[in-house]
Amino acid sequence: MNYTTSEIGDLALGQLTTNELQEARRAFDGFARLFGRSWIDKVFEQKRSPVLVLYIRSLWEKWLLVGGLDKSEEMIKRWRSGIEELGVTSELEVIAPLADTCSAVELFPQVGSKVPDLRFQADSPWIYCEVSGRGLSKVWKRGTDILNRVASAAANMAEGTHGMVAILRDLRECDIQRLISWLYSARESDEAKLDDLGVFRAGEMGSSMDQDQSLVSLVPAPRAFATSFTATDGHIHRKGTACMSISDRSAHEILETEASQLPRDHPGLIFLDISKVIGGITEWVPLIQRRFQPNINTRISGVILFRVSRTLEGPILQGRMLLNQYARNPLPEAVVTLLRGMFTRSPSEQAAQHRVGRPVFETRFISTTGNGEPKEGVCTLYNGKPTNR
Repeated sequence: MNYTTSEIGDLALGQLTTNELQEARRAFDGFARLFGRSWIDKVFEQKRSPVLVLYIRSLWEKWLLVGGLDKSEEMIKRWRSGIEELGVTSELEVIAPLADTCSAVELFPQVGSKVPDLRFQADSPWIYCEVSGRGLSKVWKRGTDILNRVASAAANMAEGTHGMVAILRDLRECDIQRLISWLYSARESDEAKLDDLGVFRAGEMGSSMDQDQSLVSLVPAPRAFATSFTATDGHIHRKGTACMSISDRSAHEILETEASQLPRDHPGLIFLDISKVIGGITEWVPLIQRRFQPNINTRISGVILFRVSRTLEGPILQGRMLLNQYARNPLPEAVVTLLRGMFTRSPSEQAAQHRVGRPVFETRFISTTGNGEPKEGVCTLYNGKPTNR
């Protein structure tokens, strides 16, 4: 069941230090005892990378902080489905630093009929929290599905051109089908519009939709894009791009769902993991802030948007705290200061903590293509940063 150092070194493509390999081996063996080797091996089925090995090591370090808490077995039950399943990694990113810092952390506390994900004390009253990765993933999946379907249809409008579609509003399934049918039927058009659903424009094959500001400006910010193309012998002969807005409705649904588990008479926090969601922190900030109003979402004291980037310095956590000025129970200032220190540290500070004095080396990654053939790439780095050496 246990891993050998050479096995892990192979998965890391020989790019980790002896100390990192030893720490990674403890992590791999720990997860293998919890879930079996297949749970980890599945992560590396299509890709070997030092970044993934460091990510596993980081998750284990976090689990050592969380696994001793009462009711942590509830997380284990959900985590058996897979390393990225059912939002457990999102919860770990939040719970671990709180468990390491706060005077008390409890998982899944019962508060009347409500069961939030956790509560904590930091020289303060209990602060109740919900952590969402799953709800946001649904938004991401729905958005990418719409974009990919429309982009594919736009690619078929006119061969030899770049078909671009600005989606003008949030679409229901019947709207999507109507827009796609229109795109397939209205071929050979340079520009056309379908009611309030979308605008099509044909551009040069080498063009980029985000350069066509007169078209992109029709879509309210924040925006997301998807491109579809077909190629023969390396030559692209059909290309389509769709652009849509990340809707307020998405933010409304997510906050409403998460807030429903927060008690009314205590400060309540929502942590939103946007690591796999369309748009970055900057794009999501106005969507959340617009949901802070005098008569809605007042049980939410604040929202922390965060994302985790996997790097050769180890996972980097970036976050942004948004306080609700209309909250029924505002967060104590000491808690605000504590959370800002945890979730808004600069990437350079975190990188310095992960690794120091990296020598020059070539970072290699091997992934599996759609036809099962291995594909290898190389990038030269110095101290974890790209270099021309």
